[in-house]
Amino acid sequence: MKSYPITSEYPAPKSEPIEDGRLVKIFASSREQLLSLGVSGALGFSYLLQQDLNMRGTVPLVTVKDFEENILEQDLYTNIPKKKGVSISAPFDGKVILLQNGKVQKELLLAGEGATTVYPISLGMEIKIYQGCDCVRTVTFQKETLSCDSRIADQELIEKLSACHDTPISVSHSFGAIAEKLRNYPKTKHWIYKAIHKGALPRTAYNLLIRYAETMERRN
Repeated sequence: MKSYPITSEYPAPKSEPIEDGRLVKIFASSREQLLSLGVSGALGFSYLLQQDLNMRGTVPLVTVKDFEENILEQDLYTNIPKKKGVSISAPFDGKVILLQNGKVQKELLLAGEGATTVYPISLGMEIKIYQGCDCVRTVTFQKETLSCDSRIADQELIEKLSACHDTPISVSHSFGAIAEKLRNYPKTKHWIYKAIHKGALPRTAYNLLIRYAETMERRN
C-alpha cells in the first residue's frame, strides 16, 4: 500500500499488525492517490481528500398510513386508527421497534421502497422507525390522561421554546432522554424530536429544557 505524492510533511503510510490483518495510517494532504497492491499488480485506486465535514444530510422521509390509505402526519394520537393497523414505507432499509408502555415488544425489518405492516395497534404503543442507526420518526398511540394543568404547562413551555432564536448548538439522539422525562408534555416532546432530527436547537432552548427536566425529576 502506497500513497502519492510523498513529502516531508506527508510521509509514506505506516502500518502495524493487528489480529486480523494490518492497520494502516495514511497522511492525507489536499489530494492523494492511494494504491492498493496485490500479487498481480494494483487492485484499485482511491482518492483521499482532507477537508472539514460541516455538511448535514437530510432526514429520510418515511410514510405512515392506516389501512384506509390515510397518512398519519402527527407523532401523537389518542385514538388508534381504523382497522387497528398501519403500514410504513421508507426509501432505505431499516427497522421498526415496537414498544408497549415503554417496554420493547418486537423489532421488525423495514425494506427500502417496500412496506412494513404493524398490527394490531393498541393504546400505549410507541412505534420507532429507524433508517440506518438513526431514529427518524416516532408515532405514539396513548390514552389522553393529561390534566388541564399539564396541557397549560405544555403549551406555555412550547411558546417559550418557539421564542428562542439565538445561536444553535448541536444535539444528538441521546438528547431524546430529555423528551422521555417530559412524557406528559406531548407538544414539547414532539418539538424536541423535531430538533433532534434537525441535529440542532437554540442554546437558550437547550438550557431551558435541561432546567425544566431537572425540576420535574426533583418533583417526582
